[in-house]
Amino acid sequence: MSGAEAGLVFGLISSVISIIEATINTYDIVKNENGQPEAFRRIAARLPLVRNILRTAEATTTLDEARKTLEPILKDCTSKATALQKIFEDCIRNGDDKWRDRCKKVLDTLRNEDRVEFLMEGILKDIQLLADAKVMENATDAQMKEIQEAIKEMAKLLSSLQEERESIIQNHNGSGHNIGNTGGTQYNQIGSGDIYHNIISGNASFGVNLINSTYYITMFADKSSQKCLKDLRTTDPREDKKRIEETSGPLLEDLYCWILQHSTFQRWRDHKQSRLLWIKGDPGKGKTMLLCGIINKMSLLMKPRDGNVTTLLSYFFCQAPDLRINNATAILRGLIYLLVDYQPSLISHVRKKYDQGAEQPFEGVNAWTALSMVAESILQDPSLENIYLIIDALDECVVDLPKLLNFIAQNSSSSRVKWIVSSRNQYPDKDFNIEMQEKRLCLELNEESVSVAVDKYIDTKLLTLEWLQNNTPLREQVRDKIRQKANATFRWVTLVSADLQFEDAASVLCMLEDTPAKLNMMQLRSEVKKLLKEAEEEFHRFTKEKSKDYMLLDNAVKKCKEALEMASKQVKPPYRIGILRANIHLAEFYREKSYCKCSPEGKMEYVRCAEKYVNDASALARETRNKTRIEQVTLEKALLRARRPLLEVRGPNLADHKGLIAKLSDAQEELWNIKEEYEKGSEIELCIQWWLKKLEKALEGY
Repeated sequence: MSGAEAGLVFGLISSVISIIEATINTYDIVKNENGQPEAFRRIAARLPLVRNILRTAEATTTLDEARKTLEPILKDCTSKATALQKIFEDCIRNGDDKWRDRCKKVLDTLRNEDRVEFLMEGILKDIQLLADAKVMENATDAQMKEIQEAIKEMAKLLSSLQEERESIIQNHNGSGHNIGNTGGTQYNQIGSGDIYHNIISGNASFGVNLINSTYYITMFADKSSQKCLKDLRTTDPREDKKRIEETSGPLLEDLYCWILQHSTFQRWRDHKQSRLLWIKGDPGKGKTMLLCGIINKMSLLMKPRDGNVTTLLSYFFCQAPDLRINNATAILRGLIYLLVDYQPSLISHVRKKYDQGAEQPFEGVNAWTALSMVAESILQDPSLENIYLIIDALDECVVDLPKLLNFIAQNSSSSRVKWIVSSRNQYPDKDFNIEMQEKRLCLELNEESVSVAVDKYIDTKLLTLEWLQNNTPLREQVRDKIRQKANATFRWVTLVSADLQFEDAASVLCMLEDTPAKLNMMQLRSEVKKLLKEAEEEFHRFTKEKSKDYMLLDNAVKKCKEALEMASKQVKPPYRIGILRANIHLAEFYREKSYCKCSPEGKMEYVRCAEKYVNDASALARETRNKTRIEQVTLEKALLRARRPLLEVRGPNLADHKGLIAKLSDAQEELWNIKEEYEKGSEIELCIQWWLKKLEKALEGY
């Protein structure tokens, strides 16, 4: 693992620790108040365990290759910890209401998976995953046992809103609407008549619910079935799909409709003997986008009949860096989860294994055996007429791929089960050993269709740039340059489009000239941007806190330096915009560090560091011709010219009064001139006003 990767992992661990500690401190304020939901008390009692184990991991000095896959887990843990902290803070600090009223206001707005007990269970499972990846090698057996017990406790814990809910008994006879609204999420029962909210006592399940033709919600009145479905879930593939689409931009029909008209796809769809469609292509060629489009179209086939769905679609998106979705067991769990969520009656197949007494039947060494038996049983269910199963990025399934491929081969004998899978070109068919008729659609053999779709994608991205809309000659130059370098690769266009958002008419051609044509270099640049974004988030958290936690600022500095090193040494050619952004941030961060509690000379040393970075940024900003960056550098230079004499006023050597007054006056004049360029009342204008007052007060002393 490189120094940058290692620093990123440890930085994420530090971030989670900081968030957990802030949550503990928040709860400590009111831990003795009455009226708190039991979930809050139990979760607060487990937070120190999470913090202590993470501190152990943070203190680990050895690194190994296993940690390359830790970043997604730590980011997920950070996200859940942040959400948990926000709920605690909102409940405690939002006005003077009583605890119960305050909690109800906050918790009523949350989705089921966003409630505190589910967030905490997710955090604990993330810690367990980290232990499996050997990052928690110094954690004690007692700590890991306590984690396991805490996970069980969260699973059994009643919903944090359960005590707020009251049961309602309704009887309805005859025609007309039956409306029962108890607040929270409402589940719509498919059937005759209009039933808007129905709470059923006894052993029953709600029917399938169709929202916008593609999304279903399932709720079982039987708590055991509800818990069974919850334990089956590792991820919701619908959420993964949404995240992927949000990252790539709007999924336009023009970008994938060509494959729906392709003869090979139509043969797979229409012929009973064509049961596997294998889509192959090089990285970034749009395989995932194609599958998202196919899923959208095929979801329309799932139309309820007599309260049941007889045609089902399930799918899964593999991602190698994420331990939760990069293995065959997770894929099978995801496919089964969606099938059951779409058709609740299928839970009976899962319960056969779930109710046999194993503590965690879908985890551990026997998980694959149990899940494959469940899946086979579901695929043979007589109530289903057609089942479509889609798996994206088989090459990113890094654990037990042969088992998965063997399962696909064995369960493709039925004409009602059809598969679509995708992979990179370098995974030849002979390695998969699938002995079945295969209708393969290879993207590289349809270069013309892919190129046309990529060209449309480029045009769509350029439409988002307002500064380009009224400049047709420049727009054509930009489009031609992108087409030339993109090599019909969607991923390349997505990455360069993210950079274009920060350019203008004066700088865009210079920026595109610097942009590498190789996708792997573009992905490295993306890593630089990710580090810079995380640094910005750490700095934002630092500035919002009343009592400053300089550890957050140190983390921001560390991430920026990692980004700077990667942008200047690993990316070829050097990523000049990344280098420029890192230098600007470091100048700002070091200026902020000059306010920490240290000696006057220490403060001045931070100012000198900031001046070095802003000078490096100044030269680069002129080269790139980026107006926004030039303005940022100009402002940062002016603030540092003000910060230096303001520090010297308090320093031990005040012999040169005239020189100091001149520096203060020059800084004041420069900031006055810059202030005129910003809108009155804007954040930057108010910032400059603050500095001008500081300078004015210092000058009054002379």
